[in-house]
Amino acid sequence: RSRWPAGRHAIAAREAVFRLLLDERAQVHGLLKDALQELSPELRDAMLAELGVFCPEAKEQTFEVYGLNFAEREDAAGSVRRDFILSLRSSRGGRVGGCTLIANCDTGVIRYMVRKSWASESRHRAIQAFRASGAGAAHAYLAGTPFCGPGSRFAMLHDHIAEISKEEGYA
Repeated sequence: RSRWPAGRHAIAAREAVFRLLLDERAQVHGLLKDALQELSPELRDAMLAELGVFCPEAKEQTFEVYGLNFAEREDAAGSVRRDFILSLRSSRGGRVGGCTLIANCDTGVIRYMVRKSWASESRHRAIQAFRASGAGAAHAYLAGTPFCGPGSRFAMLHDHIAEISKEEGYA
């Protein structure tokens, strides 16, 4: 019989997966950054703009890989398709932009992209209004429950995750 309760093993396993994904995100960030450096400045800026993370005022263009997941699905012919879901983000001066890409793991071909441009004025105003309302991320799902608001379990969990991400310094 284990000297640790099953719950502690589950937490340790989840933390190990979390840290593995942080490491993989750091590796993908490095690969993307290196690939972008090989492009001409004009092409690099165009690529960053297409990804929604270009900031014309910045001396150095920066972004973070804040999401990396994998999915397998079976197509109509019964073949398994492996995809990765990659989310990029850039923030500066209260503005946030980025994109989420879904691409084939084997070919790298992008199947789908959702972009939220850093330069969008209407999006920037909507974000400012949301922040000014005092509603947090949990509000969209948990409003009116004890799990929403300052000091809630949801907020504490995500504050902890944000601190771990900052400590890792992968952006």
